[in-house]
Amino acid sequence: MSEIKRTGVLKVGIRRDAPPFGFLDQDKWQGYCVTKMYYLANHLGEVLNRPVRFEKIPSVLDEDSPNNRYGMVANGKVHLDCGPNTIKSAPPLSGVTYSTAFYFSGTHFIIRPEMKGIFKPDSSLAGETIGVLPGSNTHTLISSTYPLAEIVDTPYRSSKGRELAVRDVVERDIDAFAIKSM
Repeated sequence: MSEIKRTGVLKVGIRRDAPPFGFLDQDKWQGYCVTKMYYLANHLGEVLNRPVRFEKIPSVLDEDSPNNRYGMVANGKVHLDCGPNTIKSAPPLSGVTYSTAFYFSGTHFIIRPEMKGIFKPDSSLAGETIGVLPGSNTHTLISSTYPLAEIVDTPYRSSKGRELAVRDVVERDIDAFAIKSM
């Protein structure tokens, strides 16, 4: 808070690939987190009795990246990260904690339209190829729920992981992409 008071800047990590939370639309930031952080910056301005500007800093899901959501908070590059973050029992880095959850989601499969009625999540999905984001709780859930399915995560390690997975569904490289959504 002292840095925000001193600089008048609220630095927030937001993913570019996580609609409806944070995303770029023709190079313009959009999403719930963007709106929510503008409100937070205005509120902080009132509390601190000075203007506070909201600075968007792109964050990524890839935990090996220097711009990953936890590392940027822990090293002070951002004051907080806003996005579809899975709340784990304990954050993976010291110096990081979770706020109260403000949105809840569930896991869904993205499939091609012709797979509706054929792709059956209530079955074992044996032989189906399912894309997941590596290291996510969705990965753990899908791997344990569907041990007979082929789980693919390697191509989706980058900040464009979701985009690449959807492309792979459309191009029939994978049968489905498991993703958290609202």
